[in-house]
Amino acid sequence: MPLDLNLEKDFNYHIPKISVIMPCYNPDKKWLREAVESILNQTYKDFEFIILDDGSTNNIEEVINEYKHSEMGSKIKYIKLPHRGISETLNTGFDEAQGEYIARMDADDISLPDRFKIQVEFLDNNLEYSVVGSSIEIFGTGNYIWNYPQTPKYFDFLKGCFIAHPVVMLRKKDFDKYNLRYKSDIACEDYELWSRAIRYVKFYNLPISLLKYRLHGDNISLKPEIYAATKAVQDSMLNFLTDKDEIKNEIKEMIKDPDKMFWHKYKFSEKIFSLKKFHSSNNKVYIILYILGIKITKQVKS
Repeated sequence: MPLDLNLEKDFNYHIPKISVIMPCYNPDKKWLREAVESILNQTYKDFEFIILDDGSTNNIEEVINEYKHSEMGSKIKYIKLPHRGISETLNTGFDEAQGEYIARMDADDISLPDRFKIQVEFLDNNLEYSVVGSSIEIFGTGNYIWNYPQTPKYFDFLKGCFIAHPVVMLRKKDFDKYNLRYKSDIACEDYELWSRAIRYVKFYNLPISLLKYRLHGDNISLKPEIYAATKAVQDSMLNFLTDKDEIKNEIKEMIKDPDKMFWHKYKFSEKIFSLKKFHSSNNKVYIILYILGIKITKQVKS
């Protein structure tokens, strides 16, 4: 019996290099148009554009349909969802993504034309990095460039979120490997995800601006609940390293003094392993050595 296959569809199907994930919840339609156009006008064209409507009530589908009938409209995949919040919406985007790389985008920002070209070139040529961001250009109620550390590490993220969410591009296979997805019970969903991802993968910020970040009164990152959520993330990062308050306080002092960071990390490693906390968890020992920047040639034995 012959197999029932649509061979034409199977052979012509193209897996995109990038899956762009853009969540929307009642965005300003003018800003939405600017965001969509900034993606469709990228100089690098090998992408799918997943627009996730998180239960909007202002008929944004009408705006999206304007572009679905355009020359680049075939790249758009519009998904209407019940309102569940940004974390669950983004996780749906991760699951739908077919590309090697995932690029984040927000519905009120503007990606610069060469953003994808530059980020793909970086990830293709720097296999040791899994996440690449960049500086961002603030506009709206301000006008300035916001720069980030070029290679932020675990102890940097203990001080704050050192990569801009809407300009991130990441290797999907690495996030799948470590089951890294957004948590829905915390306001700063990006910072929380990075705080876990940094245990396993390397981050890089390009020292150029690839995105215009619109500053306005409704930015989630400016809301009061973000401050409490940020502290919760930092506490969780400390708890991952140790349950001893004395050592936690030493770490807090250590990250205030970058000049002494190297020496303090070794003193800290001696203390944390002398507690024998991880005698039954080789994996965690290895992760913490990686976080501390201590190179070993093979996994530690108990």
